[in-house]
Amino acid sequence: MLYRHAPYSYSKITLFTKCPYAWKKRYIDLLVEEKHPSLKFGAIVHEIIADYLKQLSQRKENVNHALLEKIINEHLEEDEVFFEQIQKLLPALQSIVLPPGISPQIELPVALNEQFETCDFYSDDAFLRGKIDYFYIIDDTAVIIDWKTDQHLPQSDESEMQTRFYALLLEPTLPPEVEKFVVELNYLRFSKVKKTVLTREALNEVKEWILQKVEQVEKEEKFDPTPGDWCEVCGYVSQCPYARVCLTLSETKLSQIPEKVSSIDEAVELAGVLKMIDLIREKLKNLLKEWVAEHGPIQLSGEVLGFHQTETVKWETPEQKAALAALLVRNGVNKEEIWDLFSTSKTAVCSFLKRHNLKHLLEEALATGEKSVYERFCFRKKGGERT
Repeated sequence: MLYRHAPYSYSKITLFTKCPYAWKKRYIDLLVEEKHPSLKFGAIVHEIIADYLKQLSQRKENVNHALLEKIINEHLEEDEVFFEQIQKLLPALQSIVLPPGISPQIELPVALNEQFETCDFYSDDAFLRGKIDYFYIIDDTAVIIDWKTDQHLPQSDESEMQTRFYALLLEPTLPPEVEKFVVELNYLRFSKVKKTVLTREALNEVKEWILQKVEQVEKEEKFDPTPGDWCEVCGYVSQCPYARVCLTLSETKLSQIPEKVSSIDEAVELAGVLKMIDLIREKLKNLLKEWVAEHGPIQLSGEVLGFHQTETVKWETPEQKAALAALLVRNGVNKEEIWDLFSTSKTAVCSFLKRHNLKHLLEEALATGEKSVYERFCFRKKGGERT
């Protein structure tokens, strides 16, 4: 069979499931997308790990934290945002060890033809392609490790199929004495490893899954957008017809918004609109943050959009909470009622005092907590009130 859109990778197959429109833009129209910061960060982390493992292998070392720190600094240079993020992953990165006595393959490119046989990665016959982050053979077992920077742990069925895909790519290249695979998905943000043990026979299932998914892609003609979690990192939102409908919200569209949701289909449709509006709002907010940071606040009629300082008060220590409670008891508040207060935030205290006609105690009550100031990007009415 002639596959129009081959070669296929795991990410290429799953992107179609998430959103056919984004798939078309990337793989048919070949449009370069604006990469979401989380995807850029993931790519940098993979580069750091690959560089670290290669240098460990060259040095014949199992671990070297000083070397890791040097490589991190080289890759990130002056990128303060990513540097702060990488520090949160540092314990997980430092736990990476090159097993002794093996010759690992790092960032190994692998390709299979339509018969699921090994072929050159850039061959016209390539049907499936992928890069294995880290791979080695020990005794009768092939060990495959993939590094993940996902912000959420995926559902088990998603990770299960991904592990099988990696094993399928490698299976034809392995000597016959290799009887099983151990595939590890290492989720660095959570210091969690999902491990799957597979036999060669178990890979027939993934072949059927791939052929089924590929058939769906090859038959598709419309490539309609599908709003969902992928929208948050999609680089084609500015071109998406669904986003444009949500953004324009013409009088016709507004008139179609029901007073009450009457069916599950209607609920799903409106949820998709809400999702896209939230996404557009976030993208506009990020664009305007950059503008305001460089040029200053934006003046609107009666409002100002910019970075505004907000004072908050927290009661975190037992001593602070005891001081607030003592003040309230002295002014006639029942002890049992005070327990409802200990969320404890400035907003909760203000509401509590108002409810008990004790607003005159506000300054004294706030003085028992710890004040701090944070910056918030938002609209404020001219004069200071946040909107």
